[in-house]
Amino acid sequence: MMSSKVAKRYAQALFDFAKEKGALDDIAQEIKDLGTCLSSSVELRNFVRDPVLTQDEKKQIISKLFESKINDFVFNFLLFLVAKRRLNTINEICEAFDRLYLDYKNIAEIQITSAFPIDQTQVDAICHKLRDHFHK
Repeated sequence: MMSSKVAKRYAQALFDFAKEKGALDDIAQEIKDLGTCLSSSVELRNFVRDPVLTQDEKKQIISKLFESKINDFVFNFLLFLVAKRRLNTINEICEAFDRLYLDYKNIAEIQITSAFPIDQTQVDAICHKLRDHFHK
């Protein structure tokens, strides 16, 4: 529970800064991509949770992996998390940031599960009804 509160606070700070700088959409995409990397790479997840690596070692690895490949602010945010010993919460931060972004953009993510194949017309009808109901 504690890391969830921490993740929400870091996500909110990142969100507020991105919004203030007018880079919300770009940073949101970077954070979403980072979350996808974390979800798909066991090695990366193990790295961010590794308690044995020193802060300097983690900073060096992050530099090798991400420097000049991601937005400078997101890169510096990762280094900041290392300095604050919060890198292990990055996955939760990504998820919390994504929720903030979707809420801000008034977007609801849905998943349709059907026992039978449905065509695009039916998908559009379902989306229209959900849009009217949730106003998103």
